[in-house]
Amino acid sequence: MALRTCLRRAAHQLSSRSLLASAATQSRGLTSAVAGGDDKCRAAEPFAPNGGEYFGHVWKSSEGQHAAQLASGRWVHIPIEMSDPNQNCCTIGAEVIEDTKPAGFDERINIPGDPDSEEYEALPDAVQTFIDAATRTHIRAKWCMDGATSIEEAAQMLEAHAAYVRGLSKDGWYPCVDKCEDDYFHLCRDLK
Repeated sequence: MALRTCLRRAAHQLSSRSLLASAATQSRGLTSAVAGGDDKCRAAEPFAPNGGEYFGHVWKSSEGQHAAQLASGRWVHIPIEMSDPNQNCCTIGAEVIEDTKPAGFDERINIPGDPDSEEYEALPDAVQTFIDAATRTHIRAKWCMDGATSIEEAAQMLEAHAAYVRGLSKDGWYPCVDKCEDDYFHLCRDLK
């Protein structure tokens, strides 16, 4: 049971960026932060997706969802629901990684590479939120063995979290800061 809790928490850490999607959308160039705006969560340097290069494009479905091709050639789709467009609030679902372009994503949206440009700022909030969610996140290990009742169970929970962290690189994530500080390890991912 505790192992399942650890895996659920690990999955939640990846989707925890939904807590600050509105802040990330308004403050282009900063990595996602946890609720409450703790400054320890912000990267020391501004982050420009793909190193500030031209993005290419994002694909939109008829339902208003977005997908993009990762640098690895795989595709990412992250369900985003804009709860209150007037306040820039949204809910970000768990990402789905596929080997081929998801069906139904037929409308192409060209994305400028400079997140500070007027062209980029003119993009719909849902597109900007998708790009933020697809290209940056942070991971933590602080609670990965909460609930363990034995040393063996704690070790299993730590091993499960280690496997989750190792799996992030398979999906294209890499560190975007020099080192992990205060249990926040900021990660980036490039789109094609």
